[in-house]
Amino acid sequence: MNLFKIGIIVALALAPCSRAQPPGAGDFNCFAVLAGKNASADGSVLVAHNEDDSGEQLLNWYVVDREKHRPGERLALRGGGNVEQVPVTCKYLWLELPGMEVSDSFLNENGVMIASDACPSREEREDYTDGGILYELRCLAAQRARSASDAVDLMGGLIERFGYADSGRSYLVADKTEAWVLCAVRGRRWVAARVPDDSVAVIANCFTLDHVDLNDTRNYRGSKDIVTYAVSRGWYDPQKDGEFSFRRAYATPGSRAHPDNIKRQWAALRRLTGKEFAREPDALPFAVAPKPGKISLTDLFAVLSDHYEGTEVDERTAQKKGHLGGICRDDTQYGVVAQLRADMSTELGSLLWVAQYRPCGNVFLPWYSGMTKIPKGLARYHSYTTARERHFSAVNDFRAHWPNHRYWRYVDTAEAIDSDYPANIQARAARKARLQQEILENQADFEAKAGQISNKRKLERVLNAYTKDWLAKEQP
Repeated sequence: MNLFKIGIIVALALAPCSRAQPPGAGDFNCFAVLAGKNASADGSVLVAHNEDDSGEQLLNWYVVDREKHRPGERLALRGGGNVEQVPVTCKYLWLELPGMEVSDSFLNENGVMIASDACPSREEREDYTDGGILYELRCLAAQRARSASDAVDLMGGLIERFGYADSGRSYLVADKTEAWVLCAVRGRRWVAARVPDDSVAVIANCFTLDHVDLNDTRNYRGSKDIVTYAVSRGWYDPQKDGEFSFRRAYATPGSRAHPDNIKRQWAALRRLTGKEFAREPDALPFAVAPKPGKISLTDLFAVLSDHYEGTEVDERTAQKKGHLGGICRDDTQYGVVAQLRADMSTELGSLLWVAQYRPCGNVFLPWYSGMTKIPKGLARYHSYTTARERHFSAVNDFRAHWPNHRYWRYVDTAEAIDSDYPANIQARAARKARLQQEILENQADFEAKAGQISNKRKLERVLNAYTKDWLAKEQP
């Protein structure tokens, strides 16, 4: 093992082992939509996600290259354990929020996308080996997974081996053929469900998975004792409760019933299905058929930008200053939509559409899996190895230490809009809509030409330049 790799392992092992805490009242972190390939207008698997985190944050972009590892090499986990390294890890796009354990998103070279929503569980017992696993769970999946199904199995195995070191979380795991929701519970229990190909699923900050059938391994995976353990804890009574419901058994009652979680899930389901639902936890399905015409990219851009406009819970009339809130929130650091397509090469067919900071005021730009270079000014460090080594260090006073980072332009623009949000957002939204339409209309022609490029290096350069050019047009 070379000295640089030893340094990374030691730094990770000695870094302060802070753990993410479950959301309290009024503290909500993230939102997601997953659509199966037969529920989308273009036949792609779609995953939309708003990453919500309070306090000063700084979004950084990196392309992480494939890395070779020596036989017997091991990776130290922050909890204190370690895992065997694989001979070669995957290349991937990394959206990093420094210092955060559960906020980064990934798209690897195999088209596997990973993000997550906080979903607090009832479990208070800490059943860990070597301090458990948290941050590295998604990182290892991004580095190793060949498919979404592969990622689910890998993550589930790590949870059972080390124990999940947080209250609870729903991981969004998808590739060009299918999307999965993996629900992790503090300790060693987890369950995962495949989103039906013809359905759309919506997740706020509470478990939404209901029915579970571990005998149906095509559509469900999980801990063998997921039901019997709930019975032993008094969370599920088969005689009184009827069919087992994961969300009713494992979610905290407060998160399931909280109006904010209910409103966000309700608003998205209403928009994506064209149907009405009661604003009650048990009336909101885990997965449901989409509206006629199916789900498009623009539908998901609109959902991630939503403030309940035109609904009975719209609260804009009395507010002039400050961001209005809703699915797009004050603390939304970025919105991302993964478009994962099976009829194209992964380099071109798997991409992330990302709106930096609040999606309501910013354009979703395309970032292709085949990219190899990030435009200047979007990362703290030139090297992804340095960023990985220092992910949990130098995480205070971001603006003071990195004043020239381009992310602050988005923050400043949002704050200017907030001085009179209802009035100012109109001009910003109109500009956003024009540029977004231009990008979408250009996509098919660009991809047709890029798809004819047989030279890998040339294709990489074209993909790098494409995002760079749109970023220059969009930058506030």
